[in-house]
Amino acid sequence: MRPSHLPAFAFPALVLSAGLLGQSTFARHGQVVFGAGMPMPSSLGASPNDFPAGAVMRAGVLGTAGVQPVIDGDGTMLFAVRAALDTGLGITTTNAMALLRGRDGGDLRLVVRQDDPVAGLPTTTRINGALPIRTYQSSPFGGHLLVSVGLADAVVPTNTPATADSAHLLGTPGALQLLLREGDVVPAVGGGARYGEIESIGMNVNSQGRAVVRNRMQAGIGGVTTANDGIVLVGTVGNLVTMLREGSPWSGVGATGEIVAVPVGTDFPARNLRQLDDGRIVHDLRFAVPSGSATSTANDSAFAVWNGGIDSIVVREGDQAPGMPSGALFADNGTNIFAVMPNAPSNKAGAIVFTTTFPIGPGGVTADDDQAMFLHDGTTLHIVLREGEPAPVGPGVTFGFVQNSLQLNDAGQIAFAAALGGAVTAADDTAVFLGAPGSFAMVAREGGAVPGLPGHQFGSFAFPSFAIDERGHLLLLATVTNGTSRTVAMEYTPEHGLALFFDPVDPIATPAGSTTLPATLAGTLQFSSDNCMTLMNNHGDVGFLATSTGAESTTIGCTYVRGHVGAMFATPATVPATGGVPQQFKLECGPANANRFYFVLATSQGTRPGFPSPLGPQIVPLVFDPTWTNLSVSFANTSVWSGTFGFTDAAGVGVGPASFTLPAGATGLTGIALHHAAVLFDLSLVSTFVTEPVGLLLR
Repeated sequence: MRPSHLPAFAFPALVLSAGLLGQSTFARHGQVVFGAGMPMPSSLGASPNDFPAGAVMRAGVLGTAGVQPVIDGDGTMLFAVRAALDTGLGITTTNAMALLRGRDGGDLRLVVRQDDPVAGLPTTTRINGALPIRTYQSSPFGGHLLVSVGLADAVVPTNTPATADSAHLLGTPGALQLLLREGDVVPAVGGGARYGEIESIGMNVNSQGRAVVRNRMQAGIGGVTTANDGIVLVGTVGNLVTMLREGSPWSGVGATGEIVAVPVGTDFPARNLRQLDDGRIVHDLRFAVPSGSATSTANDSAFAVWNGGIDSIVVREGDQAPGMPSGALFADNGTNIFAVMPNAPSNKAGAIVFTTTFPIGPGGVTADDDQAMFLHDGTTLHIVLREGEPAPVGPGVTFGFVQNSLQLNDAGQIAFAAALGGAVTAADDTAVFLGAPGSFAMVAREGGAVPGLPGHQFGSFAFPSFAIDERGHLLLLATVTNGTSRTVAMEYTPEHGLALFFDPVDPIATPAGSTTLPATLAGTLQFSSDNCMTLMNNHGDVGFLATSTGAESTTIGCTYVRGHVGAMFATPATVPATGGVPQQFKLECGPANANRFYFVLATSQGTRPGFPSPLGPQIVPLVFDPTWTNLSVSFANTSVWSGTFGFTDAAGVGVGPASFTLPAGATGLTGIALHHAAVLFDLSLVSTFVTEPVGLLLR
């Protein structure tokens, strides 16, 4: 891949103007995916109930289901909307809601619509009810969807009584099938037990199309009581098996004779569930007392990993905590399981991270050092951080209580927020940290200046919300103030440090109008990894819901948008497969990558595992593709791949416009997904930096 010649480019001055530096990343590179006034897309067969021509997304805050989108590993978003009511078009409150899927406005498709029939149910039974599309998940890859829906039957109401009016659907667009329905017999349990109300929290689907769901079965049927009605199921359509059942013997590894109970604060045998994409399931676990070796409430809680039908304990309450003084045992705090594992933070290697608070006294534990963070790397449990240790903030500053918002990425880095002790004041005693165990660095601190917003300071990080990708790029929701407070999204990347990602006053335009009024970022950020699709994927693609406030809340309302955190930007996310429409690239690799030669490569075969750079130690995050990779080399700096090799300037920004434009008239390429990434070299042609991959769908 060594280029045949170097372009005769000079090294120009910094090209980012002061105005551009003041803009958020979203203002420079963001896209509106769907908003008020935009035409409701067709289904291409995914729904038998397409919207009629002229149907548009409803304006106002009721224009959506009020929940965040999810975004998969390829950057495809899944979200719920409502169409504008129009009796002339037959759009009413009984059929206005829909679930859409796509990367941008060009490829959005209707997946399922309120009033759709459900395969396997009477034709008069439809997706409907007070909340017809309750919640949804997408697999990291492969397009598998798990959707929780309400059911109603206006023709035969007895088909959908209150005990049979919800269901889970599983499958791909156009092939959703009934996974389980409230009121149906639970084959995995037997005895005539029946599913209760569909539980949508904690559900998950992996890239093989295997679902994990929780349910509380109907008491009084098939021997089910309130003492054994909670269940966790895993599997596919027609092949669900019981992973855990309340009141039943636990047959896992690490204990004998225990009976499964429900953790504090839930009705199900696991409060936190995370299915890894290889099929392992990380979860919390509680045993009934007394049963087996669970002789008291001092050893009745655990974390475990379920793998192929075998559940194995990785850490248990009552165990001596590694790295803590003798006698410091894991223990409940009275209101929670023995450790806090919010959203079951784990990575694709099966590592888990959690915090726990120890009883004061045993092992010499005091109120100043009674909390700690631990990491189980898949084999061994390690202490990561203990309250009272020096914090990388300044002289005399120590770590205080670590907040529950832990995130763990696939590179083994942990993002967390913590209170600070020692030489601090009430105005600067919380901060956000990121790094591998033993090398944490502060990202942002309460009271600190906000990059990109002169005159603003960060508020408290007591309850932060953030996401982190596999390259250590962090997206953080933060309260900022200059006398008036608002919430913004900040990004941290090793290339740029801390920067403004999204400001609520960023302009957002839809056919219903434009807004620069303060917008609300709905929902919370959660880590995506490859095992739980949320708002940010492992390549730094971000999808979220922005809600206008003030008078524009009724005229514009909710808008689904997408952005990107990283060093390489590509818009739009899709182009016609017939060619002629460019995807524009922009490199912003930071001052550390100034005056570097860059070369952009392509693939149609995905991003994992990548291949070693032939001129340096980096891994290029593309699968080498004999067709597209070689074409991107051969046709670099032509009308097809324009400006795809050149130099960065003093700010690490790629010089001149760059793009990929499929020649007009191309055929047979519909549905091909491309990825591009840039490799940077010093003047001796040793590669020094590789960007994250950016995606493109030929539609």
